[in-house]
Amino acid sequence: RLLPDGECSLLLATSLSNLAGLIMIQGQHKDAESLYSESIAIRTSIVGEDHLDVTDSLEGLAQLLTTQNKPDEAKRLFERSLKIREKYLGPDHPDIATSLNSKAKLLKSVHEFEGAKPLYERSLEIRQKCLGADHPDVATSLDDLGVLLKTLGRVGDAEDKHRRALKIREKSLGEDHLEVAKSLNNLAVLLATRGRHDEAEQMLRRSLKIREVYFGEEHPLIVHALDNLFILLKVQGKYDEAREFLVRAKDIAEANPTVSTAVCEETLGVTIVRH
Repeated sequence: RLLPDGECSLLLATSLSNLAGLIMIQGQHKDAESLYSESIAIRTSIVGEDHLDVTDSLEGLAQLLTTQNKPDEAKRLFERSLKIREKYLGPDHPDIATSLNSKAKLLKSVHEFEGAKPLYERSLEIRQKCLGADHPDVATSLDDLGVLLKTLGRVGDAEDKHRRALKIREKSLGEDHLEVAKSLNNLAVLLATRGRHDEAEQMLRRSLKIREVYFGEEHPLIVHALDNLFILLKVQGKYDEAREFLVRAKDIAEANPTVSTAVCEETLGVTIVRH
């Protein structure tokens, strides 16, 4: 059927927003920003600036601005999106939880940890209430909150959150899912900082194996997993094996110019990269 002009334009706005999200992942930030802005302009001209349909593009652009280290602009967009969603959906909708989680990540990125914490907690509460305690989105909130609690020095609480997230993801998604790899990585980071190196190593190896199955053994998205294993093995004095992982990581990074080789250098041996 033929679509009215307005409906065609809204479909175009959706396509622009989806394309922006895709090329943002690929690192084409300038083009993504233009596409998000165009999508917002189209939607605003048709449905108004405070309509629910505008919020997806607002949040997408806000996430992009967060990665570009433009926190003030990103915060304004997140707050605008959250206000619109609360107006249409009420305070306890899953989309509200998503907005809260996104804003919390922004605050965490600019070290406003105490401001991020209640947002993560409210997001978790909404998701548990609306989706059930064993939903994958609940695991996402638990994992994000666990990372923040570790930063705040509450390592016991952080470990509990990460273990709960891992258990939910294994149960709901399967033991070899990519989200399970993320939980394994975050829990391993925490255990490593507590000196529980053997357990952390097992989890990092399992996380790497899952990523290799998903992406292949030479894909840029396994570089951080290789780097984490290099760092942990080096800390344990397993230098020969550590060097193997470092060489693999550097080879992949050098073959893919979009991947920073900085994470592969020994100067970062005091840290472990988190996803």
